[in-house]
Amino acid sequence: MDLTRDLRLDVADYPRTTGVIVPDVGLSLVNVLPDGRLRVRVHEPGAGARRSCGTAVCAAAAAVQHTAGEWGTTIVESDCGPLSVTLEPNAPTLLSGAAGIAAEGVLDAGWLAAL
Repeated sequence: MDLTRDLRLDVADYPRTTGVIVPDVGLSLVNVLPDGRLRVRVHEPGAGARRSCGTAVCAAAAAVQHTAGEWGTTIVESDCGPLSVTLEPNAPTLLSGAAGIAAEGVLDAGWLAAL
């Protein structure tokens, strides 16, 4: 799957078997590029393709490093620029790199109080 293009998934095609992808589950899709960098795209149910968040980026790096049996630093290409994810046994995950504001707003206190 080419993650440089618009991501369009039809959730009607998802298998509905227990333990397999189902329509109400978000998907993180990862391309491992020839030089070892990653490209991550996220598909959220009801919302479609979204920019990958820090959680998806770190999870993708962890999955690739775990599969390779090697810990260290992985570069993940994002819409805002390259991100660096460093994982070491028994240590916090370090995510660094470009950041961007995806949205801004004002929280209505009345709405919050009604929750």
